[in-house]
Amino acid sequence: MDAENTHEAMKARKLGNEPYKKGKLDGAIRAYKQAASLVPSDPSVLSNLSAANFEVGESSEWVNSAAKALSLLKDELGATAARQRLLIRQAKIYLHLSRLEEAEKLLG
Repeated sequence: MDAENTHEAMKARKLGNEPYKKGKLDGAIRAYKQAASLVPSDPSVLSNLSAANFEVGESSEWVNSAAKALSLLKDELGATAARQRLLIRQAKIYLHLSRLEEAEKLLG
């Protein structure tokens, strides 16, 4: 991971957090996408992107970013809470999409 890209991604993520907190999700999604393009291996950026996409109902985008974040968190120490949040969000979207077997598999 390039230090300059990491710094830029952190700035973009922070820029996305403010509109997210204010419910301006389109601005948050743009900033999170920018951050993810700079540092695609950062699970926190992808987690934020998945949360914003979840809020606006972009289920396919949400599933993709959540799955990427989960795959990056597999080997990371101390990632249990982040993994649990993502798994719960993923199960919610599967339930919303009536994909019950997939939700059960995640939570089982």
